[in-house]
Amino acid sequence: MKVLYINELDFNKVQNGGSNGELSHLKILEELYDVETVDIFANLNRTKMHILFDLATSPVPIFYSRQQVNRIVHIIKTTDAKIIFIENSNLGYFAKVAKKLNKKVVVFFHNCEIVFAKACRNKLWRKTVYRNESLALRYADYSFVLSERDENEIKKNYQQIFSKIIRLPVSMSDRLTDEDRRFLEQTKRKNHFIFVGSFFKPNVEAAIFINNELADKCPDVVFDIYGFQMEELNIPFKTNVINHGTANDIHRCFIDADVMIFPIFSGSGMKVKTEESLMYGKFIIGSPESFSGYSIEGCDCLICQNVEEYVYAIHKLCNCGIRFSKLNRSLWERDFNISRTKAILSQSIKGLL
Repeated sequence: MKVLYINELDFNKVQNGGSNGELSHLKILEELYDVETVDIFANLNRTKMHILFDLATSPVPIFYSRQQVNRIVHIIKTTDAKIIFIENSNLGYFAKVAKKLNKKVVVFFHNCEIVFAKACRNKLWRKTVYRNESLALRYADYSFVLSERDENEIKKNYQQIFSKIIRLPVSMSDRLTDEDRRFLEQTKRKNHFIFVGSFFKPNVEAAIFINNELADKCPDVVFDIYGFQMEELNIPFKTNVINHGTANDIHRCFIDADVMIFPIFSGSGMKVKTEESLMYGKFIIGSPESFSGYSIEGCDCLICQNVEEYVYAIHKLCNCGIRFSKLNRSLWERDFNISRTKAILSQSIKGLL
């Protein structure tokens, strides 16, 4: 059976949590079905006039031209794929196009986008986001969401929901080798606390918080910051805060970390960086937001609400020489191994045929 996979990210250029999750979906689909992929790339160099014109005329949100939309519509009309898998709720217009052609449609909600759009001043932007998510919920057979919170946000913001909502937690292929595990179990800590996150507002806020609020209070700790385009964060960093920017080998970053620290204060969905940390068996310090969607009771994860709690947690883990958490690794193996996502996707798509 053939699946048409529609995505808006270039996996070769964009490196963030969302792209990791999308890549997992694509790999699973390719294992199960004959997959045809089609991408609709954003043009970030367009003028304000072009953007405003397309916001007013194009059925798909900002950065996508009418020509791009027409190209995708043509592909949907001519493909022999029975299933159309749309990787972002901002592309809900294509769900309508596909359904009108009697295709089976699946849309993945990385979060409830209208929640972010409501904070935007541009009314046309809010309108196109709302329209596309409404179309996704009306015409998709299934709408996949990451967590109960996202499902509740969708139900809160949209009244007409004809799509069946299914929770599909974040997952990925196992990247921890036996050699890596032995290394982590046999080496001692050097008090390197690592934050990973792309150059995106919640991650920027977290990096600034580490630098301004924690660094001076934890002088014996080195805070390493890695993230796609994070080198663009231009602030005076403290001597024990190192902003490495885009990482050449993110796998090595997780292996070298003693503790992962995620002071994320806003956002939605589930944080892929948290799941990656669990996969590598890392001790984690984070905000309630960073653990949203995760059941971490009894694991080596410390939730912090303010500066004092972060400082206490950091000092507590500095006195622990262990680098590998068997509890966190076991949680990942139980709840987030890619085989679980594969089973949910497979069973769901079978239900459409």
